Amino acid sequence: MEDALPFVTEQVRTDPDAAVWWMWAIAAEGAFVGSIGFAGLPDRDGAVQVGYSVYPEHQRQGIATEALQAMTGWAFAHPAVRLVRATIPPWNLPSLRVAERVGYVRRGRAHDDEVGEVHVYEKERP
Repeated sequence: MEDALPFVTEQVRTDPDAAVWWMWAIAAEGAFVGSIGFAGLPDRDGAVQVGYSVYPEHQRQGIATEALQAMTGWAFAHPAVRLVRATIPPWNLPSLRVAERVGYVRRGRAHDDEVGEVHVYEKERP
């Protein structure tokens, strides 16, 4: 998460109205336990990409599932959003399961410059 902060900070400075589409803190029992957010505003097709991370000591407690469910609902509350996408490395089984529990469907594969091959999961507006 620390690596992303300078980039997110610059994006928020450039377009303060888009700040809510970037990084959000995940808190549980009064503690910061992770982050979740989108990679900017919805694109022309109404898609946003979501990413999430929970610190290891707070994993396996349903926190990521609850956060992804909430943020997906938040995104769909915006009329411009028709699809939320997550790209997840195939070795990150817990994150794949979180997406599946929230109702995301695997649509294929892609390449990410930072992590290599990723599975593409999507959830369409209900």
